[in-house]
Amino acid sequence: MKYYRVKPQYDNRVRYTRSNRYHGRSNGILIGNELYTPSEFKKLAICPAWFEVVEISKQDVYTLFGARFESRIAGKRDPAIEGNDQELGASR
Repeated sequence: MKYYRVKPQYDNRVRYTRSNRYHGRSNGILIGNELYTPSEFKKLAICPAWFEVVEISKQDVYTLFGARFESRIAGKRDPAIEGNDQELGASR
């Protein structure tokens, strides 16, 4: 699925959303590496350079206190952990 990830250097920047007049209104802060869906991204009135577009499986995403994050870092998966997952599935 397509997500927009906040670049880490823009952590704690003010987040603006569009009002009825399309002027930005302060609405909280950005969190580094937080993921936004395309529909959420359209509602933001923020510089697109603060985000990077990523393709992440829904299974590799978790939510913490209302913010969405990637559970694994950019495709770097630990084969030892994946091996344990397969063993657990086989023993059930």
